[in-house]
Amino acid sequence: MRDNIVWLASYPKSGNTWLRIFLANLVQGNNDFENPIINLPLSSIASNRRLFDEAVGYPSSDLYHDEIAALRSTAYQYISPEIDKTYYMKIHDAYQPSRASQKAIYLIRNPLDVVVSFAAHRNRSIDETLQFMSKMDAKLARKKSGLSQQLCQPLLSWRRHVLSWVDNPDIPVHVVRYEDMLTNPLATFTGVIVFLGLSFDSLSIQRAFQLSDFEHLKKYEAKHGFNEKSAKAKCFFRQGQSGGWRSILTERQVASIRQKHADVMRRFGYLNRRTLGG
Repeated sequence: MRDNIVWLASYPKSGNTWLRIFLANLVQGNNDFENPIINLPLSSIASNRRLFDEAVGYPSSDLYHDEIAALRSTAYQYISPEIDKTYYMKIHDAYQPSRASQKAIYLIRNPLDVVVSFAAHRNRSIDETLQFMSKMDAKLARKKSGLSQQLCQPLLSWRRHVLSWVDNPDIPVHVVRYEDMLTNPLATFTGVIVFLGLSFDSLSIQRAFQLSDFEHLKKYEAKHGFNEKSAKAKCFFRQGQSGGWRSILTERQVASIRQKHADVMRRFGYLNRRTLGG
């Protein structure tokens, strides 16, 4: 059995794409600041329909959502023909056991900021997105008609999504806070590299981080586009900051998020008055 997938897992709009771009620039040794590696292969997300179809040998368009869900953990074992090659796979699904899993990086972000960014990404209101993030059975890409390019992805609620990964009993998980990527990038990204068992010096890591600087990515997207931008969103890379919720959310919205996700927010420092969610 293959256990060569390293999951880059997160709830949407929590820094997953930023981390993947950093890793791509680092591993490929890119030195061209005019052309950072930004448009990553679509196949690098676990919900890619084509990957599933190739692994299963049967078109997912002929299957029900529940049938696809039952096959996905097994399908991951057949994604790679190279048993000894590590695959870094983006995933937004809540955790599901799979024999293909080796370890995981889990990116977490203050849900007060997530709701603002996720609402813009979905082109929905803050209140609708707030309700979506609290739904116990929330799913992405579950269209009532037509065929989505991605498979249906069970998110669960924000707090349940986090707990499904960080408290899973099967594989080691390294938790990365989005806020630490902003305030202490070199140490945070170095911690990721150490956990993955990769060997790069601090200068290489610093260069990859500069290539993946958020403002740099934002300008590049404005000029060249970005293949992961939602058709509903104006842009993918919006602000790349923390605490922006303070000038956007109402007191009622803040109170609702804190009430529904308090235990996980407190656990990861988002309800401490000295931190971002205080």
